[in-house]
Amino acid sequence: MYCPVSQSYDACLALGFASPHDYFPAGPCPPLPLPSPIGMAFDLPTTVWWPGGAALGKNKLTETVKHNEWSFALEGHDVGPLIVHVQIAPHPANALTVLHILKSKRKANFSAGEVKAEGKPVGHLLALNPGLVPTPMSVCGKPISPPTGCTAIMSAFNDLLIGVHPVDLAAGWVSIAVGLVLDLAKSAAGTPGSGWEEAGKELGNWASDLLGDPFGDPPSSGMPGSGKFVRSNAPSVAAGLIRLAGQELFDYHGDARVGINVGNNAYQVGFSYRRDGVTGRSEAGLSEEVRGPMGVGQAGLEQGLEWGGGEPVEGSAGGSAGIGALDVDGDLDFDGSGADDDGWTSL
Repeated sequence: MYCPVSQSYDACLALGFASPHDYFPAGPCPPLPLPSPIGMAFDLPTTVWWPGGAALGKNKLTETVKHNEWSFALEGHDVGPLIVHVQIAPHPANALTVLHILKSKRKANFSAGEVKAEGKPVGHLLALNPGLVPTPMSVCGKPISPPTGCTAIMSAFNDLLIGVHPVDLAAGWVSIAVGLVLDLAKSAAGTPGSGWEEAGKELGNWASDLLGDPFGDPPSSGMPGSGKFVRSNAPSVAAGLIRLAGQELFDYHGDARVGINVGNNAYQVGFSYRRDGVTGRSEAGLSEEVRGPMGVGQAGLEQGLEWGGGEPVEGSAGGSAGIGALDVDGDLDFDGSGADDDGWTSL
């Protein structure tokens, strides 16, 4: 099975051009179903490269490897925020539209683990591909983030085709399913309030994403304190476990990664594990990062360990700090042989 790459200029949209979003009237409007009004918003088509996602580092595109002189999407690509939304139902005036634009996403769920460009798996972003299981992106929405995003018909005519392993397809769809179940659980756990309470909750969630409690949602969300932590990590962990099983059982040669991150835009701590699908070598790492306001300035620490694959055990520890283009890095490496070694310095 094969899937064409999605180039940076390809159109990217939500199937049906609309997705569900929470609604709070910005002015006089018809009576709404209570207690949790959900509306439909038109999501403006974008290109795969998008200014909002590029500015925040959410676009994952090749830099040196090109197809017809254009970059193409890699694993984890997200068109990112600032996708224009236009409310269409139940009424055009939605007080939450600005927040929907600021929080918008169109994120890849699928990648070719056995085919890499610049050391990273190539992304699959097509919901409609004749003869292939769909590989859609997830779009922003509420109560769920529906898997209806794709790179339209333009990508289908790209002549660079990338192989798709059944394990990659299984990992992507399991990740989507876990995310949908958690979204529905959050919606069911919520205790709906008045329109202003719902609007305040949405604003609180957005502020929490930026600077708030890294482990939970605002108390009014009705979700357990660990809800945000679970929602942000469980889908990717499930996909990583599927790939680990694929290496063991189905001769899958893509890398398997399992990572857990706790934090927000100001502070993050993470654990990661990766096993190379070709050599069988494993690496694990811990990282810590602090970021300045609006992402200006950062400082981080990393430590890691590599083993297996018939090679000596190797470890590293490093730190970095910087503001803008000014960066300072330092690393310390060791290997199991006791000899001096440049080793590796990043995960």
